[in-house]
Amino acid sequence: MVSAVILFLLPITTLVYDFRTDLETDTFSVTTAIGETSANTTLLVAIYGNDTDTISYTSNVTETPSVSAYDTATRQLTTASLTANVTRSLVVSYNIDAINNDSVATLLDNTSAIWLLMVITLPVAAIASIFLGKD
Repeated sequence: MVSAVILFLLPITTLVYDFRTDLETDTFSVTTAIGETSANTTLLVAIYGNDTDTISYTSNVTETPSVSAYDTATRQLTTASLTANVTRSLVVSYNIDAINNDSVATLLDNTSAIWLLMVITLPVAAIASIFLGKD
């Protein structure tokens, strides 16, 4: 029964993540020198949860850019696997925090322990009442 409840809650975690994040897209003009295959850019907004797995690239040059490093303090993103000696338009897409300080959702976020308790206990209580309420 516990596994059924956990399976029931899995879609909720995805919904919460989708609610908490927005997709940000920044466009940079990046030039690499001869023999240089990486470049640094500064993202306009911090990556949600510092999760670099959410970063995707589009380039107007035939190449497959990848994340090499990300500095959380400065939001500096180091991109590797670039073609050397080329100027390109590099589009970086990544998830950012969708909840700002002025929103009502921030209030809800500050009471996340209560919401988590409700999300876990209400389905369990409902399932328990179904099975325990039968004679």
